[in-house]
Amino acid sequence: MKNNLLNLSKNQSIPFAISKIFHNFAVRKVGLSKVRMDNLLNNNASKLINYSNLKNKQWLKKSLKW
Repeated sequence: MKNNLLNLSKNQSIPFAISKIFHNFAVRKVGLSKVRMDNLLNNNASKLINYSNLKNKQWLKKSLKW
């Protein structure tokens, strides 16, 4: 993990660095392929966005009822 941090160039952001290290760890330990990993991350992100949109709509409906 230390080597990964040291090898990063200065123009790379910290979140990218962390995700890269996490990805490398997951590939080694769990055996996930990069495509599978990206799909998991994208699916979770879209679920979270959909959930928050749903909550906002429900709140809006409740608040519009008199």
